[in-house]
Amino acid sequence: MKFFEVISVELESSSPIPPPFLYRFILGVLIGPFVEEFFFRGILLNKWSERFGIKKAILFTSLLFMALHFNSFFIPQFIFS
Repeated sequence: MKFFEVISVELESSSPIPPPFLYRFILGVLIGPFVEEFFFRGILLNKWSERFGIKKAILFTSLLFMALHFNSFFIPQFIFS
């Protein structure tokens, strides 16, 4: 079954429960990036900048971000993090 067929079948359902793709969208597009930014820039960067200084904290958080996103290209993840 193709992706759009799955979505149309889920949308046609008369169930009061939201379709599963809606949960995946909310978690993956709305909540996930917000939590990630809060963790990396709000918590880690602040704590590590107090401990190591701002330049090392930026380097360490970028390296950790890159390591956690290892399924894609490393260099762009490091540069843009």
